[in-house]
Parts: sequence; structure tokens; C-alpha cells
Amino acid sequence: MHVKKLHHSLYFWVIFGIVAGIVLGLVPATKGFAESMQPFGVAFIRMVKMIIAPIIFCTVVTGIAKMGDMGKVGRVGIKCMLYFWT
Repeated sequence: MHVKKLHHSLYFWVIFGIVAGIVLGLVPATKGFAESMQPFGVAFIRMVKMIIAPIIFCTVVTGIAKMGDMGKVGRVGIKCMLYFWT
């Protein structure tokens, strides 16, 4: 059985980054360094926002494609449009 090492996991690095950001922001001696890292945080949030819409779109399209009843497809389509418009 192949065991994946913890430091090869994306979840590990996301949690590590969050904890490192909190520590750097709270320790007074590193506050200037933490402020200089702000563009990386902003870029990360923008990338996450950029990828959310295509994931939702693909999920909805896949769900509609798997439905057999056209009445259900219409109802789901209307609900999806309402979700995206609000």
C-alpha cells in the first residue's frame, strides 16, 4: 500500500500557509514582512474567486446532462439562473 506523505498534500500546505500568516501577523517583529506578503494573499483570493464560477458551471451542466426528464431539467435550469442572478 502506498502512503502519501503529509507534506505532499495540498491541504497541508493550505493549513500551513494560514497558520504562518496568522503567526507572522501577530508577532510584532515580523509585522513588516507580513505586510510585504499581502500581494500574495490578494492574488490567492483572486485565483480562488476566478475558479469558483467554472466549477459551479461544470457541476450544473453535468447534473443537467445526467437527468432524463426534461421537466426536471427546466426546473433545475430556472433555479440555477435565479442563483446566478442573485
